[in-house]
Amino acid sequence: MMSPVKATAQKAADSLNGQNPVVKAIRTVMLAAIGAVALSKEEIEEKFDLGYHTKHVDTIFQRVFGTS
Repeated sequence: MMSPVKATAQKAADSLNGQNPVVKAIRTVMLAAIGAVALSKEEIEEKFDLGYHTKHVDTIFQRVFGTS
């Protein structure tokens, strides 16, 4: 079961992932420039996976605020 903190972070990440116009614009530009950048399409998409960047949110909150 996902903790409330992680669930909230995941909900925020899901709402931004591909929906935020700025994030979408940056992703579109990067994907259009695949030949000009040293990343593949999969690597670019991987960088926009907010789940990766929020996977330790529970640990961070426990360390900062202690256990409940």
